[in-house]
Amino acid sequence: MAVYAESYSNKEKKKDIYQYIFDKADGKFTTTLVVSYPIPSAMKSGTTVLKVSENGRYISFINQRDGKDDITDEVVMMDGTTSTVLWKKEVPLGDKMYNRAFTVTNSGKAVILKSPKGLKLSNYLVVVSQESQEEKQFEEAVMLHDPKAISIGQADYLVDFNYAAKGLRSGDYESLMLYDLGNGKILKNNKIKEFNSVKDISNIKFTNIFLQNNEIHLFTEAKVKAGTRQTKLNPMSSFTTEEPIYKFGASYLIVMNFEGEVKGIKALHIDYNAMADFYRSFGLVNINGKYHINAGGIYELYEQRIDSIQKVRPFSNSNEASKDPNRNESPHYVTQVMAYVRDAKKLVLCRMYPDNKMSLVSIIGFPKEN
Repeated sequence: MAVYAESYSNKEKKKDIYQYIFDKADGKFTTTLVVSYPIPSAMKSGTTVLKVSENGRYISFINQRDGKDDITDEVVMMDGTTSTVLWKKEVPLGDKMYNRAFTVTNSGKAVILKSPKGLKLSNYLVVVSQESQEEKQFEEAVMLHDPKAISIGQADYLVDFNYAAKGLRSGDYESLMLYDLGNGKILKNNKIKEFNSVKDISNIKFTNIFLQNNEIHLFTEAKVKAGTRQTKLNPMSSFTTEEPIYKFGASYLIVMNFEGEVKGIKALHIDYNAMADFYRSFGLVNINGKYHINAGGIYELYEQRIDSIQKVRPFSNSNEASKDPNRNESPHYVTQVMAYVRDAKKLVLCRMYPDNKMSLVSIIGFPKEN
């Protein structure tokens, strides 16, 4: 297990990125300084973003430094299997540009989405590898949000929601594209209406992406503003400030073919009352090509249909339930927490109780054989 942490020293005028690796074989932690950046102060230390490729083979982060006249990004690419640095490269940004998003391909390239500062709606891509740096423009006037890199065979592609940069638009998430990164071409930009009616939408995340049956399966969900709350400026302060509260929902499975055409969209049955303060509104595991969703009940999703396997009483057929010391208290099932141990055919879920008690309970022999 690898954890990456950012530390600041106002006295030494530096920012460090550390890597902490836990080796299960010997039960030891190893700490490594990955890179150190000079900073003018802790308040002006720049922004660092870390991303992992879809196949897990590459870990990369980009550090945007603050400067008066010029801003320089540094991209660091690491081997996801050995956790060693493969290469570093500086990418001049200029004082008239800013980064909108950052992603990493399965072939080990960093892709930066850039836009000019000001009111002009335009963006383009910068693809960075150890050998080169290349700009790629879009042939259509579109604005992307947060592209996600995927691979079809050996070729790199991007998927992302977007909206028209010119003329009227129905919403900020009105279209979904598949972009051929190697050829610099939009294969297909589909009109999507499902998210246009969502009120106070903040963004849309790709929570899971699978390629199977010659299709791209995109599990998506919206982040929406659900009110505000008063928060102290600091633990010792008596003054408060109002901050927004977000929930996650309006979740859909979007099925796309390898040419980029959307073949179908299916709404997921989400418990909207159990989403506050969580990044995801549902748990998901892929077992032998079938999707099992934990969203107020366990559902099996296939062929764009949802069939209930069993409601949230999955422990009645498990011996593990009787060993739970908290079983007689009123439980709350954490729908976002779900894991599958393939070798043991065991599904692990989480139950929460009053007084901050928690139990991890397993369903043995899941799924049942026909």
